[in-house]
Order: sequence, then C-alpha cells, then structure tokens
Amino acid sequence: MTISAKKAGKLGVVGLAVAMAASVATTSFAGDTMHNDKQAAPHAVQPYSEQMVQRMSAQLKFDEETKADVSELFAEAREEHQELLDDMRAFSSPVKMLSPKDDGYVDQIEELAEKRSELMVRMDVQQAEIRHEFYELLTDEQIALLEAKKQAGS
Repeated sequence: MTISAKKAGKLGVVGLAVAMAASVATTSFAGDTMHNDKQAAPHAVQPYSEQMVQRMSAQLKFDEETKADVSELFAEAREEHQELLDDMRAFSSPVKMLSPKDDGYVDQIEELAEKRSELMVRMDVQQAEIRHEFYELLTDEQIALLEAKKQAGS
C-alpha cells in the first residue's frame, strides 16, 4: 500500500499534533508543580503521576475512596502509557538506520510511519478511556470545577 508524499506529510503533521495534544492534556495540572527556585530546571509532571493525583485531590477535594480509586486508575494508566512510549521509541532506530539511497526506502518509511500512526491512535484511545474512567469517579461538582479550570485555561 503506497500513499502520496502529500498524504504522508499530512500523516506526519497529524501524528505530531496528536503527540503535542496528548502532552498538553496530560500535563494540565503541572502549573504549580514547577520548582519556584529560579536555579532549578523546570520539568513537566509525568502523565498519570502520583504527584498529579495529589494535586487534583487537593484542588477537587477528593474523599479518601476517590483518591485511592484515582491513584489506582493512574497507576494502571502509567504502565500502559509507558508500554506505548517504549513501542514508539522502537521505531526511531529503524528509521535512522535506513538509507535514502536504498531501493524501497520510501516504502520502508511508509510502513514504519503507518505502524507509528497505529500506536498514536492507541495512545489517543487509551487517554480517552482513562479520562472517561476518571470522570466516572468524580461527583458532578468536581466535574464542574474541573471543567471551569479547563475553560480558564489553567
């Protein structure tokens, strides 16, 4: 199955946009977790981290049961997310090792790009499932507070 260069370019742009959106979506609670020390290097909160659970627990006023449920959900999500990231990293070496002068170079790149796209779809679906399960753990008031925070852009 071959695709045009234009379509391959679009797939690449879509993949990059999805990766960026995933990064923004999973670090929406990272704002206050940065070091206040100007000498410290800034870092993003890892997706589904226990640090994120603690921050959301405080902001959304989780009871102990909800906090435990969110912590368990996020622990499972971290494992799945890491597996997907490992799978995605596995594609970078083969791409680097391919030579544009070889016959079939474009076809090989296309095949790797399609596999990488499938992984991006899996990551999007995983994030949607986790987000859905997370919302099921929240009360209507907590959802309203979370949505208001999202609308405020913080």
